[in-house]
Amino acid sequence: TTLAMVIGMLPLALQTGSGGEYNSALAWVLIGGLTSSMIFTLFIVPAIYLELDRILKRFSKKNIMNVQKNILEKAVVTGLFMILTTINGYSQTTLSLKETESKLRSNNIELNIQKKDIQKSEYGVKEAQSIYLPSLNLSGNYNRNIRPQVFFLPATFFDPTADSKEFRSVNASAKNVYQTNLTLSVPLLQFENKPILENAQLNKENAYLALKTLENQKLAELRKIYFDALWAKAQHDFWIENLKRQSRILSDVRQRLEQGFLTEADTLQAYVQVENLKPNLIKAKNAYTLAENQLKLLLNLPSQESLQFSDSLY
Repeated sequence: TTLAMVIGMLPLALQTGSGGEYNSALAWVLIGGLTSSMIFTLFIVPAIYLELDRILKRFSKKNIMNVQKNILEKAVVTGLFMILTTINGYSQTTLSLKETESKLRSNNIELNIQKKDIQKSEYGVKEAQSIYLPSLNLSGNYNRNIRPQVFFLPATFFDPTADSKEFRSVNASAKNVYQTNLTLSVPLLQFENKPILENAQLNKENAYLALKTLENQKLAELRKIYFDALWAKAQHDFWIENLKRQSRILSDVRQRLEQGFLTEADTLQAYVQVENLKPNLIKAKNAYTLAENQLKLLLNLPSQESLQFSDSLY
């Protein structure tokens, strides 16, 4: 069953089309949970039990083996239950409508993606504005001459009384040469770049407008789902009270049947009324679960988290 469920979830987990990130995240959570549960059930739990049973047989005395075994089995069951409860990590969160709206603005995946688009458009505006800013370039150069350049000049250039056929060497460069360049350029007229800046500013405005529109859509969707959950919860409580009342009536009818005041037809009628209430109770419970899961998806909350709503319809 687990393998069938995991294989059935693979198409959703590997989906890459529009909206695939939501289905994919939920599918991977289900695949991971089912796989870990199967591994625990098939391997870890039997291995722990067999190992503890082997230790018990080796070190326990025969006359108290049965008592200790029963105690150990209870301890193992309790420990495994605590481990599985810790692994599953079920928690309960109570939310009001304002708290859900706040979580929506900070956790919703689509809104966070749109916020990234706003950051991208802001960087685009800064990049377009940088065209009009002055640029300052600093560069440096260092040369090391192993042998300096040499020029030969007539000796008479230095001493008029020297022999005219004689030449003297003169170093034309130093061993270490340092060179630094600093360039400052200021743009004055760049009319061709004006449309670039205007387009970047327009993209920024459109990104903010898209975020506001998407946020309003998600808030409207959130409020609808939230009140649907409250309505389903109210219906669930209503049908539970009705079921309890009809169950009491059925109990009274059966007592009167035993006393001979009523017939079996009256008992059957009361029993049918009780059974007719159960589908309505199941329907209300399913509607509440559906609204709860939709809220988890909107708020990007873990699937194992349980939600409770502090607001009321009354």
